[in-house]
Amino acid sequence: MPFLRWKSIWRVLIVIADRGKMELNQESVDMAGKRLLILGAVRPIDDVVKAAQEMGVYTIATDYYPDSPVKRIADMALDISTHDVDALTEEAVRLRVDGVFAACVDANLEPCRRLADNLGLPFYATAEQIAITCDKHLFKKACKRAGIPVVDEYSVEDLPSTPDELQRLLPLIIKPYDSAGSKGISVVRTADALDGAVEFARSFSPTGNVLAEPFIEGWDDSCLYLTIQDGVHSLSAMCDRIMEPCLTSGAPQPAELRFPSKHIDEYYRSLDGPIKALIRDLGIKNGTMFIQLFAKDGKFMAFESGFRTNGARNYVIESDANGINSLVMHIRHALGTGFSGWEAEECNDARFDSCYSIMAVNLRPGVIERIEGLDEIANADGFLDMAVYYERGDTVDQSVEGTLKQEFARIYFKAPSEDALDEIVEWARGTLRVVGADGELLNR
Repeated sequence: MPFLRWKSIWRVLIVIADRGKMELNQESVDMAGKRLLILGAVRPIDDVVKAAQEMGVYTIATDYYPDSPVKRIADMALDISTHDVDALTEEAVRLRVDGVFAACVDANLEPCRRLADNLGLPFYATAEQIAITCDKHLFKKACKRAGIPVVDEYSVEDLPSTPDELQRLLPLIIKPYDSAGSKGISVVRTADALDGAVEFARSFSPTGNVLAEPFIEGWDDSCLYLTIQDGVHSLSAMCDRIMEPCLTSGAPQPAELRFPSKHIDEYYRSLDGPIKALIRDLGIKNGTMFIQLFAKDGKFMAFESGFRTNGARNYVIESDANGINSLVMHIRHALGTGFSGWEAEECNDARFDSCYSIMAVNLRPGVIERIEGLDEIANADGFLDMAVYYERGDTVDQSVEGTLKQEFARIYFKAPSEDALDEIVEWARGTLRVVGADGELLNR
């Protein structure tokens, strides 16, 4: 995989509303000198390091990649695999760590929970909660029990065996039960492509389990971001994802996330109650959760979830809109002061007074020769923050097409209206140029 260096302009995440600043100043006193071991050292995990360091915490990052980008900014780096819990336990005892945490990556959650258990330290999720929220099939079963409509699914073994019968179900989307980041996902539009898509999905599933879903068209692709504090949930944000078709058979990828969602009033009318039941049934007490769903004409169909912080970095927008930072709350919890810092139910109002965009910049395969326009964008009115994943000289491989690894950057904007936001995003897309080795434009 190409070397990915996170380069984040840390403007909104820590500098927020006055109430938040006062709380963070207190956190710096509470947290100063504590040691946090962070499992995983790639992509947006650098947000964890930066937020913890702002709080006075000594950060230790570990994975088995010697040159992981987050290790360059952490106070200490270890080259121990996040799945080698015994070795991590021994090292954590030696280093006298005060907390352990895993962000963004599903595969690191259960090892981190086990590590915390070994050390007698807090972790926000149980083994059962991790298993259900990381597994698309189990998650949808939990949704059904709570009264949340879900996207239909089929066992690939039960799909029709004849091409004519199968054709009537197409297009289908083939997914691993238990993989994230759009890895292993294919859209199947012809019967002869099914077997290859199933094998591809199995190669990304730790359990080898694969499911098929109807490929949903004509519905909005939306996402809920929930904060749970002492068993009480609140909607922190809700967006509509503007999807970009994949040039291959991979999954469509977001070109932009728009906040607040056009479906937010209907969420409060019809879905907040079932979400409350889901949180109760799963026994979740503290943490953040995102739920992906389709929305249309007052109806919803859920299809995927994550019980963790995520790559959208929604806390950047929530910090600006409502003065609450759920990432900081996670760090506080890991270090033994509870999922605290703000009263989430009081602070969170996902309707927002302003309009927000997370503009995703997806790349075609190629070698990056030069990057133009980032400084101009960073100095523009309405700019909030950015995270850049690639740099000059990096290769964007064909294999990342249709996954989140094809993203060059996510850029965050704020505007007083949808029309004003449209203008900012259109200008930014025209200003940014990621140029390949032969002069072609790699960004779409």
